[in-house]
Amino acid sequence: KFYYKFVPEKFREYLVNNKLTDLSLGDASNRELTVLFTDIRSFSIKSEMMTAKENFAFANTIYGKAGPIVRAHNGFIDKYIGDAVMVLFEEADDAVAAGIDLYKTIVHDPETARELKVSDINIGIGIHTGMGMIGIVGEAERLSGTVISDTVNLSSRLESLTKQYHTAMLVSKDTVDRLTSPEDLNLRYLGMIQVAGVNEVKGVYEVLDCLKEGEKEARSANTADFREALRLFQLGRHDDALKALEKLASEG
Repeated sequence: KFYYKFVPEKFREYLVNNKLTDLSLGDASNRELTVLFTDIRSFSIKSEMMTAKENFAFANTIYGKAGPIVRAHNGFIDKYIGDAVMVLFEEADDAVAAGIDLYKTIVHDPETARELKVSDINIGIGIHTGMGMIGIVGEAERLSGTVISDTVNLSSRLESLTKQYHTAMLVSKDTVDRLTSPEDLNLRYLGMIQVAGVNEVKGVYEVLDCLKEGEKEARSANTADFREALRLFQLGRHDDALKALEKLASEG
């Protein structure tokens, strides 16, 4: 049980080994995964005003809320990367549902801010689905489980792009295509992007279900007009697209 706190049991299952002690350098498997990245906004600024102990207590309070939510949606935390968390899911539905719950619990629940002793807290979430190589890397005296894939890179980039789009959660079209009932979600198409370091062009959607009702309604009010502006842009009719976007902006 102690070992599994460091190497998730699910990771061992992906590598088709009976016991954790059977894992060895070079063990690997290839499978489709949905990867979720989440990051604490402005953590570096907050951390400058905290002691080392306070920094760890701050991060661990958030991670303590994230862990049970991830497990409740059949995912597992692959690793903590400073103030970021990388989570793996077998099903896209589980990943998106977990992302919505994470955002609502950490950002919208006032109890979280009170526990953290701050006025507010914000996170960004990026989700992408694709093939990933899961395996053991390192050397004889130090092993680590990891996932090597553009899927990981793209989900991380999507999380970073939430800052530019000023939104809570971004998901790729690959993830949307694997959802059982995407029509049950409030998704807003944001266009095509080519993320640095990833050669493919991907469609991106904003998940409005994370947001409070007023903000959700405001962002979804002109969905059809916004999609038309994006269509014009992608057809190369940039002047027409600009006029359509300026009209939307003037309408608030």
